[in-house]
Amino acid sequence: MRIVVLDPGFEDISSHHANVNRELCESASAKQTKVLILASKRLSHIADIDLLSANTSAWFETPCYTNKLKALTPEKEEQLANQFCRELQAAYRAKHITNSDSLLIHSCFSFHILGIAKWLLHAQNSFAGKILICGMFYPGKQFVGNADQLQYFHWYVRYRLAFALLKNAIAETSADVKLATSCQDYIDAFTACSNMQFMLHPAITYTRPTPRVKQVRKRVILYIGTLKFDKGIDFLMQCLPDLLSKHPEIDVFIQFNEESPSASTFSHHGNTLRDLVNKHANLKVHWEPLSQSEYEQQFALSDALVLLYDQAEYKHKTSGLLWDTLRYPHMSLICSDGIWASNEYIKAGGEPILFGYNNGEAFIAGIDTWAKMPQTQAKLNTYGKELTSSFASWCCQLILPNS
Repeated sequence: MRIVVLDPGFEDISSHHANVNRELCESASAKQTKVLILASKRLSHIADIDLLSANTSAWFETPCYTNKLKALTPEKEEQLANQFCRELQAAYRAKHITNSDSLLIHSCFSFHILGIAKWLLHAQNSFAGKILICGMFYPGKQFVGNADQLQYFHWYVRYRLAFALLKNAIAETSADVKLATSCQDYIDAFTACSNMQFMLHPAITYTRPTPRVKQVRKRVILYIGTLKFDKGIDFLMQCLPDLLSKHPEIDVFIQFNEESPSASTFSHHGNTLRDLVNKHANLKVHWEPLSQSEYEQQFALSDALVLLYDQAEYKHKTSGLLWDTLRYPHMSLICSDGIWASNEYIKAGGEPILFGYNNGEAFIAGIDTWAKMPQTQAKLNTYGKELTSSFASWCCQLILPNS
C-alpha cells in the first residue's frame, strides 16, 4: 500500500507544506511505505536532490487558500467542490489513487471536504483504503453575538453542509474515514458543527528543534514572518524607539522581509528601522527571507518571542509561531491577551506574559517584567507534549497497518 497526500496548498518548495511532506516521506520510508504527494499545479520546479522530487506530482487546479480565508458564496463553494471531486476522479483513473491507498489531506477547507464526499459517492465501494482528513481552519459557530462575527456563521453553514454529505457518503460506502484537528478548541468547534468524532493531531509545523545556543545577554524576537497589519507591525513600530532606549541590555531581533508581497505597504517602517539600527547596537534586523535552518536558529538563539496579534483577527486563528515556541521550551511568550495563541499556550502548560493589543505602555511593561525574570523552562503538560510530537509519525501510526 501507499500514502497519497492530497495537498492543493503545496505550491511553494519553501512553505510549511513542503516541510510537512518531507517528514511524511521520511517517516513512511522508515516503515517501507511509499508516499505520493498530489500538489498544486502552481508548484515550482523541485530540485532532483530534494526528497520530494521523486514523490510529487503537480496535480490540483483547485486552490487551498481562497478569498483571504473568508467564506465563499454558495455557488463558488459548490464549484470548487465539484472541481476537487473531478480531480480526484481523474487521479483515480490515472492510478495516482488506487483501491488500497491511504489518503491524507492535512490542510483543507469545507469545499475540499465536500469534494471528497462527492468523490466517495461517485466511487461507491471501489475505494477500500483509509482517509484521514485534518481540519486546519476554524469552522465557525452557529450562534454569533453581533454583525462583526457573521463570518463565523457563514463558515459554520459551509462546513455543516459538507460534513452532512460526508456522513451520508460514509454510511453508503462504509468508507474508513478518520477526522482530526490541531487543538482542543477546534475539536469542540468541529464536533459541534459536524456531530462527528474528531481527534487531536500534533502541530503540522513540526520540525526537529535546533540545539539551544545560550547567550550572555537576553534576546527577544519582536517580529518574524509575513509583514501584516493585524500581526502588529504598525503597533511594534510605535513602541520600538522607547523599548530600545529603555532596554539597551536586551538584544532585539526583527525580520523585516523586503521580499514579502506586502513589504511595499510598510516601506516607511523599513526606513525607520534603518535609522534605529544605526542608533541602537542591540537591534538586529534581517531584511530577507529566512531559510528553515536560519529560522530555527533564531529560536535557538533567543529567550522570548513576542506576538502582537490583533484580537479581532486572531481570536480563533491558530499560530505556527506559537507551536514553534512550544518546541523550544526555554522560550518565554509575550503576547496580546484574548487571542488563540495566548489561550493555547496556557492550555499546553505555559505561562505567557500578556498585554492589551495596541496598548503600548502595557506592552513595554510586559517586556520589563520578562527582563527581570530568571530564565525558566516551560513545563508542558500532556496536551502540550502531544502537540509537539511528530505529525508525520502520528499519521503513519494511524493509517498504516501494523504500525
